[in-house]
Amino acid sequence: MKKVLLVAGMMFMLVSVSTRAYSWEVSVDDFMGYVSYSEDETVDGTSLNSDWGAFYNKTTLFLKDYDNENIEGEVRYGMSVTSKDEEKWHINDIEYQTNDLSFWGMDTGFALGWAIPINSKDRGVMEMLDITIVPLVGYNWRYLRFTRTNFNIMNTITIAETVDEDYNLHSVDLGCRLNINVNETFDIYVKPMFGILAYNSAHNSVLGTIVGDGGFQANIETGISYPVTENFSLDVAFRTELQSLNGGQKGSVIWPDNDLNVFGGNISVKYKF
Repeated sequence: MKKVLLVAGMMFMLVSVSTRAYSWEVSVDDFMGYVSYSEDETVDGTSLNSDWGAFYNKTTLFLKDYDNENIEGEVRYGMSVTSKDEEKWHINDIEYQTNDLSFWGMDTGFALGWAIPINSKDRGVMEMLDITIVPLVGYNWRYLRFTRTNFNIMNTITIAETVDEDYNLHSVDLGCRLNINVNETFDIYVKPMFGILAYNSAHNSVLGTIVGDGGFQANIETGISYPVTENFSLDVAFRTELQSLNGGQKGSVIWPDNDLNVFGGNISVKYKF
């Protein structure tokens, strides 16, 4: 955790020194949507899979510099939480267990890039549109705690024990931000980011820790930014978060491959200074 904060702090200072002449934005994002989670593994011809879905909410604090000039970037910290819902487990397509599942999480990271204006020979279009693309590279750390309770096995055995499972994920991110300013009135933007997992592990409160074999994360946001006043603006966007992890094995204990996907809407309030 200290290493994560140190890296984020160093990048924040680097961006601050490099962009003192440009506009900074502080924003608070609220992302609400539907999250699905599944695990899938086949061992010696026996298939194991799970299925779960619930309401998802994530709040993120950003410090950004996206003024479409020179160095661009952001530093962020977010916290997420879900509602509790039933998770179903199947062995060879036969339901053998249900339990309640919810999770909460936090993440932090940065992105850094350079603004590249896109010129067009069609002057009629360019008189209305100011287009900028920013290639981005960054880092992201994500922690997730899954909590399972009320186990029901084959409608025969019930277990009231609580089992926690903590995911520790580190990724190197690549992507871009495409911004289209329309007639100097509002902005339309698209920001896809793709993260390659450099490290992933799961710590189960009963079974211990297993290191995984990588995976990926993707975050895609498409929205509109409208200035309410000279310093305040409001963003409304559609957002997708995708995560696919390759699990691992330690002795006889298996951490199955798993997918976590979120789809929903994002509202952001920004203050420029």
